[in-house]
Amino acid sequence: MKIMTCALAASMLLAGAAQAGEWRTVGADQATATFLDTSTIRTPAQGAKKLAWLAHGLAATDAQGIDYFMTRIEFDCSAMTIAEQSVYAYSLAGQIMGSSTTPKPAEPVIPDSRGQQMHRAVCDGTDVAASERVTEVLALYRQILSEDD
Repeated sequence: MKIMTCALAASMLLAGAAQAGEWRTVGADQATATFLDTSTIRTPAQGAKKLAWLAHGLAATDAQGIDYFMTRIEFDCSAMTIAEQSVYAYSLAGQIMGSSTTPKPAEPVIPDSRGQQMHRAVCDGTDVAASERVTEVLALYRQILSEDD
């Protein structure tokens, strides 16, 4: 709960800054924080499925120099499944560190998981708090985590 409170505080502190998207905090723990850009939610012609971009910030830079991932995910709101369409890995400086545009097969949404939090945010409009630039929120998230140590 303390991690989620920290992610919410980070989101609120950035209110009013120039926006790159309409980011919402989806969930956070000791390892990652997940954000949804609500301005990217699209409903293709078939209706029950939605596409959206999410950012997954790491609590610390990994061994490959990756700080966060941007993923485009297809959500089937009726079937309760999630299918990753593409993923891009970035450094905090914005340098692309890797990518994949090979869609993955749909997987069921696991109860009480980050996947369920993402699914609810996209399909039901349930979100936690407004955020601004992902890189700024990530930096603040890491600062708050380091103060807990």
